[in-house]
Amino acid sequence: MDLLTLAAKVENYGVVGNLKSHGVTVTLSGLIIVFSMLVFLVFVLVIFGSLMERLSGKPKKEKSVKVNKVEPKPVVAAPVVNNAVSADEDEIIAAISAAVMMMYEGTGTTPVIRSIRPAQTSGYSAWKMAGIMNNTRSF
Repeated sequence: MDLLTLAAKVENYGVVGNLKSHGVTVTLSGLIIVFSMLVFLVFVLVIFGSLMERLSGKPKKEKSVKVNKVEPKPVVAAPVVNNAVSADEDEIIAAISAAVMMMYEGTGTTPVIRSIRPAQTSGYSAWKMAGIMNNTRSF
């Protein structure tokens, strides 16, 4: 005896065809339930996303087409350097001058210091710049 007829006798189906139609019914109802729940979850996530967007107060970013348009940069005048020197700056200038003179000692050339101004910094501390340089160097 094969398994389908045995199962039909045990379950009192009587005819093997009813057992096959029962399997199709169970399979189709299972697929319908699974896909309907997936659609329901998608709707729940979309509604939750729009609710969170409203509560955060940030407007939704509009997608815009970027056009490569070259705009001329405005001409900015060079900043005026203040030549007034305070007492603290005198000590700094003396220390820098002494260091430069020691570098050229014994070379036979006499350096001429024309100006001393602060170095252009990027706004980061030296430790932060060292970390950036260490983490972004090529392999």
